[in-house]
Amino acid sequence: MHAVCRRPVECSPSLYVLNAAALSKPGAVEHLAADLKNYSSDVDIVTETHFKSKHTDSVDGYTLFRRDRVKRRGGGVAIYVKSELRPTVWTYSRDDRSIELLWTVIGSDIIGALYHPSKPVYQTEALLNYVELSLEELGRDHPAATVILCGDFNQLSDGTVCERTGLIYLVQQPTRGEHILDRIYVSSPVDYVIRVLTSVVRSDHKAVVTRPCTQVKTSTVRVYRQKSPSQHAAFLQHAATVDFQLNQSESESEDNVQSQFDLFYTIAHSLLEMFYPERTVTITSRDPPYITGYNY
Repeated sequence: MHAVCRRPVECSPSLYVLNAAALSKPGAVEHLAADLKNYSSDVDIVTETHFKSKHTDSVDGYTLFRRDRVKRRGGGVAIYVKSELRPTVWTYSRDDRSIELLWTVIGSDIIGALYHPSKPVYQTEALLNYVELSLEELGRDHPAATVILCGDFNQLSDGTVCERTGLIYLVQQPTRGEHILDRIYVSSPVDYVIRVLTSVVRSDHKAVVTRPCTQVKTSTVRVYRQKSPSQHAAFLQHAATVDFQLNQSESESEDNVQSQFDLFYTIAHSLLEMFYPERTVTITSRDPPYITGYNY
């Protein structure tokens, strides 16, 4: 666990960070959309998109910002943000297209996506200077914002990044082999639950999924009746033997519809309880936002 977050939960977006090893692969964007739905991520940072202008890239419910690699193969970064968060892009005044760094503004948060390849066309010192100067300008433009920098940093050391940027390092688990390449840095303490998971997107990197752990876990007990073909068969077989002829006492009027309905309801309800008894299931606020049709 990290330091307790002192910011409101709504100011801490949930994140999904992945080196996709090419979102241009057939079906890769659809696989990414499945992951985003499964983890209900607010912001998705993807590196090595390999996107060019011809590639389809949209995901329903998300606004996309891209920074494709110019005149070279591979690379590229993208940020998908839930459209309801109304994100905007921020561009450094001395923008350098050789550096794959993209910034978005989401409320009081500024989130950056960075891809530092293993064989860059620039010197590492140039990248560090660029990031440092970008952060200084961001601080002037958005002095109250919290900065979150994510992406694939390859062999760039955590100590160097933290020293030059003043950001706090969060990810502690390997994301590719034994190495922590895909990382998250923040400008102020945020208590995130961080998981490193295998994405459904085909990649040799794992995904980093975060959620603010200041969210209180709540449990709800739901009542349902389980249904199956075997239950239906047993019910129909038994119902065929039930006599629904409703006998009336001599004191009752022949047109006493209410008393006949009450009796029918009693019989029908007893059959319901016999073949489709009520069951309970406990759902927590951290469960995925769906439940299978089999249970309902």
